[in-house]
Amino acid sequence: MVQLRWLLVLGGLLGMFSAWGQTPPADALPIRLAVLAHRGMDAALRDWQPHADYLSNALAPRRVVLMPMTLKEINSAVADQRIDLLITNPGHYVELEAGGDVTRIATRRMASSAGPLDRFAGTAITRADHTEISGYADLKGKRILVPDRPSFGGWQLHVREAATDGVDLDSEAGEILAVENQQNVIDGVLSGKGDAGFIRADLIESLVRKGRLKPNDLRIVGERHTPGYPWLHSTRLYPEWPLARLDSVPEELARDVLVALLRMPPSHPAAIAAGIHDWTVPRSYEPVHDLFRELRIGPYANLPISVTDVIERYGSYLAGAGLLLLSLLVVVLLAQRHHNRQLAAEVARRTAAQQALEASEERLRLVATVFAHAQEGVMITSADALILEVNDTFSVITGYPREEVLGRNPSLLQSGRQSSPFYADLWRTLAATGRWRGELWNRRKDGSIYPQFTSISAVTDQQGKISHYVGLFSDITTLKQSQKQLEKLAYYDALTGLPNRLLLADRMKVAMAQAERHEQLLAVCYLDLDGFKPVNDAWGHDAGDHLLVEVSKRLESAVRTSDTVARLGGDEFVLLLGGLNNVEECELALIRIQESISQPIALDEGEAKISASIGVTLCPLDGSDPDALLRHADQAMYKAKQSGRHCFHLFDADHGRLEEARDESRQAILTAIANNEFKLHYQPKVDLRDGRIIGLEALLRWQHPERKLLHPSEFLPVIEYVALDVEVGRWVMAEALRQMELWQRVGIALPVSVNIAAVHLQSTGFHDELSALLQQHPSLPPQQLEIEVLETGAIQDLTRVSAIIQSCRELGVQFSIDDFGTGYSSLNYLRRLPVDTLKIDQSFVRDMLDDPEDHAIVEGVVGLAGAFRRKVLAEGVETVAHGTQLLRLGCELGQGYGIARPMPASELPGWLASWKVPAEWTTA
Repeated sequence: MVQLRWLLVLGGLLGMFSAWGQTPPADALPIRLAVLAHRGMDAALRDWQPHADYLSNALAPRRVVLMPMTLKEINSAVADQRIDLLITNPGHYVELEAGGDVTRIATRRMASSAGPLDRFAGTAITRADHTEISGYADLKGKRILVPDRPSFGGWQLHVREAATDGVDLDSEAGEILAVENQQNVIDGVLSGKGDAGFIRADLIESLVRKGRLKPNDLRIVGERHTPGYPWLHSTRLYPEWPLARLDSVPEELARDVLVALLRMPPSHPAAIAAGIHDWTVPRSYEPVHDLFRELRIGPYANLPISVTDVIERYGSYLAGAGLLLLSLLVVVLLAQRHHNRQLAAEVARRTAAQQALEASEERLRLVATVFAHAQEGVMITSADALILEVNDTFSVITGYPREEVLGRNPSLLQSGRQSSPFYADLWRTLAATGRWRGELWNRRKDGSIYPQFTSISAVTDQQGKISHYVGLFSDITTLKQSQKQLEKLAYYDALTGLPNRLLLADRMKVAMAQAERHEQLLAVCYLDLDGFKPVNDAWGHDAGDHLLVEVSKRLESAVRTSDTVARLGGDEFVLLLGGLNNVEECELALIRIQESISQPIALDEGEAKISASIGVTLCPLDGSDPDALLRHADQAMYKAKQSGRHCFHLFDADHGRLEEARDESRQAILTAIANNEFKLHYQPKVDLRDGRIIGLEALLRWQHPERKLLHPSEFLPVIEYVALDVEVGRWVMAEALRQMELWQRVGIALPVSVNIAAVHLQSTGFHDELSALLQQHPSLPPQQLEIEVLETGAIQDLTRVSAIIQSCRELGVQFSIDDFGTGYSSLNYLRRLPVDTLKIDQSFVRDMLDDPEDHAIVEGVVGLAGAFRRKVLAEGVETVAHGTQLLRLGCELGQGYGIARPMPASELPGWLASWKVPAEWTTA
């Protein structure tokens, strides 16, 4: 459900920028990328120009211009809108974000020995011989070098740590000296210009690795060790640098930039030049907001002090004052009992004491209200870590009633997912700084494990001794699930969990590079199952899905862990077998794979026996790009099919035999058109609530003279392969209009939708061709013809296709997007293409009753259709329960086997006479 909410938010943002197309052509203007030159202009150009070149190639014909700037220069450029994108430090970004000027697109990740890092810390340094400086408290009266007073990593995050140690750097440091960049900070400390300096934590290791600094020349002030973070540091961890866009930049461009950055591999020269690992989706910068709020700097400089601040800073004093006032009340009451006849002055004193007590009680009631109604879980412990009090939210999150945890140690919540050294470091940090913040994995009372974001503070008494610990935490399960689901939705097949086409493309590039580097062979194998369709037809889609899952497991078991198994859709898979020394190794691997698949598969309905036809091409022997390699493997697979199936075929670089087979297939399709072997079957589309027939979908069948009636899956790939999509599409439109006219004569006037391939829609003269067909049937209202756009992923020029669709709509023809939700760019098509209807792909609808993710996708598409004012129709309505659930989600139009199977035109009148809507739908 969460990933759909992301899609809805993205859809809304895309809609806000729908007017962007009315501005001058986007490719006529350069994209201006500003980068904070924290290490100098020359270094910024050297580090980031490859990024500008990479984005220029990815966004062609748009050109990206790099503009290194200082903080002040960036602020001025943002105010005057002289830049479009910017890369800057987190503190500077938060200040711009608070002003409503920018929005983050991505967060960089740094390469390290511990893997990619999207967090960083600051390091306070001093010369090795300055042994008198060990912590921030020792910086009083010292000269401190910083790269810039507004610098985040070089100043602001150090202010917070110094304040925690009781030092106000602004007033208590001897002198704050601003130098040009962080390299100059290190040089100034080593030369004695300053006693200490502030820099980023990873800079020391970088300079040592490059031979520009000796590791023993410097010491770390306030040294910390954080698990998973490889560098010594002095401050807490904060999110890495973001790449942001000005709010005047279109969301479409921002999305293209994000996609380009996510696809940049760590090995790319642009990543290496910038010293980063890669880019990731934008991280939360709330920790930076928290720091600025706490220090009242940046956008929060004028923020008034809140009740929470008062409690946090003066809680122990308030508690002491409350106890003192209570004690005073007892004294006053005793005095009143024994001295009720004292002088009026004594009575006045008692009255004043009573008023003071009431004021204290009111303050305590306020604190109790905040405690009870906080949205975060709150836990208060004694100094020896025994639980003294918890609030209601604590019980809601953990499942433990208050009475069960009082007097117990918080370790009862530990899940075991974090090691003893992790908790030891937590307590060291808490003892050293009085605070700890981070993520914990805890266990609820029912045994379930959940993630939480936790903040722990030590409360001291007037003598500075720790008297209590206060912990605040929130359940971040939803956030973790949304991150995981977004990644899964973008890169993995929903049914089998295998990599999808998008992730396969990335892995192919890596595998091809490795094959070339190690001078080995990479086998790209295109696998299609033999006998899958009969299983699907005889036992239903559930059995077909179970078979595909089992085949996926066998494929993964039959290859090495370094190989890749991906599912493209249906019963088609792609295997990448790398590290091969010769063709014989490839053949042995393919024999092993075929033997694994040909073993009987036990299903609930019975035992299924299938095989596989595999097409193979070898890289670098077939010196082609990834798309061409897949196409060649597909062609070889088709040859394997023609050779009798249950075999594999190596792509023949000599195209003679391949072209001969292709010509034979092309002639077979042309003969089928000439001899009227193609037939149209029609599947009704209904209003689920009242049963009204709203139209029919025309579906192509082939009455083959030798192989009987063929399903589209058996010949559509051939049509695409021999490039006859346009000819077949013309026949389908002409035949549908002819049948509509025949039905009209007997009183059946129903809209009919036909499926048109993307290549046909984009062909020259499509509008004129459609207009001529409509003129041949003047008695038919054009509004009764609907065109369903297929293969949206094959649309290259959205602007041109949008114009074609709009011109056809002016003829009266309706348009819909077929199989919505399966394409990577479906949301972009929805925003850009002027269609009337979205058709939810049957793969989501069919499993929505049992699969929460498919249910969430269907619900999200229905919401998207409403947001974009489109009609929505669900395919795959196989049972009454499917229709009932769709109505509850707000989808009232549907088609599927639960309503009617596709039928010849002659059977339609009889079905119309017998159709009755299920009673459950009319009351849903």
